[in-house]
Amino acid sequence: MTTTSLPKLNVLDLWKQKGRKLIFSHPRGVASWRMPRDFRLNDVHPDLLIVASHSLLSPWFSVIPEDWVPSRTHGRFPGLSFSGGIDSTACYLLMPNDTVLLHHRRSYHSLLKHQGADKLFKYISKTTGRKVYSISSDHEKIRTFWDKSNGFSTDLAAAVHLILLADYFDLRGIALGMPIDNTYLWHGHRYRDFSQTKWWKTWSPLLSSIGLDLILPIAGVSEATAVNLVKAGGLGEVVSSCLRAKH
Repeated sequence: MTTTSLPKLNVLDLWKQKGRKLIFSHPRGVASWRMPRDFRLNDVHPDLLIVASHSLLSPWFSVIPEDWVPSRTHGRFPGLSFSGGIDSTACYLLMPNDTVLLHHRRSYHSLLKHQGADKLFKYISKTTGRKVYSISSDHEKIRTFWDKSNGFSTDLAAAVHLILLADYFDLRGIALGMPIDNTYLWHGHRYRDFSQTKWWKTWSPLLSSIGLDLILPIAGVSEATAVNLVKAGGLGEVVSSCLRAKH
């Protein structure tokens, strides 16, 4: 797909804050996030805003400045893009206890249901004392401005809330729940060296350049193994296997 550059437009000017609402004014509309009460846009490193913009608009626009030299350094904690489904829950069980748990909540009417995830998050809070931060946003509607269905603009857009909050939570990496079916087994049946794929070569160096290593805790195991990990972790009766149906 051919992309269009954004001449004479400072990417950083696309971002504004009004109260708890973080607003992204892209060339065809607006997207927003409801952030923690003490979040301040001025405290976000510019590198994070550049990569966040890229993850949201790169299918249609080239937004990374040609003279950009990343300077953000790694933080202290890993972060998990925690949907509350089987794969991300398996990651939660495998990752260290200081992992920051961040959930993307759709702020608009969607086929995806949050009841199952909310049940899991409450259970985790009650049994471990750990908090899952649920960040509401409508950024999946960005695609609709190009006559496409709701969804993530890019694979990295699924974790854009972690990028935007990387300084707030002092993150050093972003974990995604991608099992072997999406990594080393192409279409689930043919082996490939995932480190040599376009996906990895596109996103991993970009994230690392802004102090966020790409972490794939279940990249070497199957969906079935992820289910067994969840069961072994005592969450088999808590996790919802389908996020589009009631728990």
